[in-house]
Amino acid sequence: MLYVTTRSDTDHYTANRALMEMRAPDGGLYLPMQIPCWSPEQIQDMKNHTFFENFAQILNGFFSVHLSDWDVKICFGRNPIAMVSVGPRISVAEFWHSLDSSYQAVAKRIYNKMSGSVGDTPTHWASIAIRIAALFALFAEDGFPEESVDIALTSDSLDTPIAVWYARRMGLPLGKIHYACNENDAVWDLLQRGMYAPQSWEQEPPSGLELLIAATLGAKETRRFLDCLGKKTPYSIDPEQVKKLSQGISPSVVGKRRVSQIISSVYHGHKYLMDPYTALAYGCLQDYRATTGEAKHTLLLADRSPQLYVQSLSQATGISREKLQDLINQK
Repeated sequence: MLYVTTRSDTDHYTANRALMEMRAPDGGLYLPMQIPCWSPEQIQDMKNHTFFENFAQILNGFFSVHLSDWDVKICFGRNPIAMVSVGPRISVAEFWHSLDSSYQAVAKRIYNKMSGSVGDTPTHWASIAIRIAALFALFAEDGFPEESVDIALTSDSLDTPIAVWYARRMGLPLGKIHYACNENDAVWDLLQRGMYAPQSWEQEPPSGLELLIAATLGAKETRRFLDCLGKKTPYSIDPEQVKKLSQGISPSVVGKRRVSQIISSVYHGHKYLMDPYTALAYGCLQDYRATTGEAKHTLLLADRSPQLYVQSLSQATGISREKLQDLINQK
């Protein structure tokens, strides 16, 4: 597979460079020259293979690294994920069932296995490709809804929404991407109003935003976006460009003060312990449903174990840390 960059779609680069380098020589981020597409028959055939086999197949397609299903299993552990129902047509895909209680730690091990390095953080496109592989592998697991599903998530970098966007383009039966933004998030303004003007120009834009603009509006528009950032002037796009940029993405600003209430409500209503990040995604989805009346089956992507947030979960639910620890250990 060949790669181009967010700043030029004429220069071509090898998959190895996209795997090993955070940015290309022109300063841009790597993205595939051509998005691979899977037929419905190929997608359905994945159900005849294991999570680990499907995961490896997708990554080998992006990078030709000869990753084996055993390599993936070593990084994830024997039970890589769990699917849990938490309400009407809402499921949580828990990616944190590892010794580290964190998807990010697993992704780092996968990257080190692919790159032959030790302790390195995945490069930008490698991080997105690993997430795409995880989504394809998840599709073939028991418990994945038979119908097309929406995805709800939160992400500081926009990389996870981008990965879902690519997985959908590649053929996975995914619908809307419900993206929980931070308060005062300039990304929400761009996706909803067509204007990007952060409160502080010293703040780096989410890395995935540059990639999203390049993938939907092109390299020329990306260069204009970056030029505005360099000059510290607002970047604006017309309504038609907003439609292209945000197609299939439903952003929502969920205040952090709501997180405790959501955690408490979900626990007492469904006996499910939800980490703060997943709670943001849940709040985003509930806001969308309340506004539109839609109730399509939706998966919440959970990357972190409640184990990492016992103190805040105790405060939210009113349950002692000791009892919460026992509940978590039973999962």
